[in-house]
Amino acid sequence: MKEEAYLFWGDQVRVEGNAEQYREHQATWIRTRLVISTFASVALLIALISILNLMLSRVLKRTSSMGLSMALGASRKMIFLQFLVEASSLGFFGAFLGLGISMAFISLFEMAVLSVLGIQVVLGVLIGFLMSFFFGVYPAYLGSRINPVDALRTDS
Repeated sequence: MKEEAYLFWGDQVRVEGNAEQYREHQATWIRTRLVISTFASVALLIALISILNLMLSRVLKRTSSMGLSMALGASRKMIFLQFLVEASSLGFFGAFLGLGISMAFISLFEMAVLSVLGIQVVLGVLIGFLMSFFFGVYPAYLGSRINPVDALRTDS
C-alpha cells in the first residue's frame, strides 16, 4: 500500500500503519512480563525458604512435646502428617493471601480485576500448595525421626 501511495503522490504523502505500533507494544509487553515473572520467581523462592526455616524451627521448638506425644502412643506417621499438614496449610493460605494482594495491585493499576483468568488463580494456588508441601516434607521427616527418650530429656 505504501508503494502505491508513493507511486501516485510521490514524496508528498506519508503512510503509517498500526502494525509497527502493535509490534512495538508486543515487545514492550513481553519485556514487562519477563520482569514481573522474574520478581515473582524470586519472591516464591524466598517464601519457600521461609516456610522451610519456619518448619525446621517449629520441629526444634516442639521437640519435647513430640517426644511426649510419641511416649503416649502417637506414631511417627502421625507426627509426620501433623507437620506436613501444617506446612501445606501455610502454603495454601499464603497463596490465597498473595492472590488477594495481586488482585489489589491489578485493580489499582489497571482498574480491571477481570483480566485475571480462573486457570491462573487455580494454578497459582496449586503451585503455592505443592511447593509448601514439597518443602515441608524434610522438616516433617526430621520431626518424625526424633527419639522420644532424647526428646523428653531436652529442656526446651
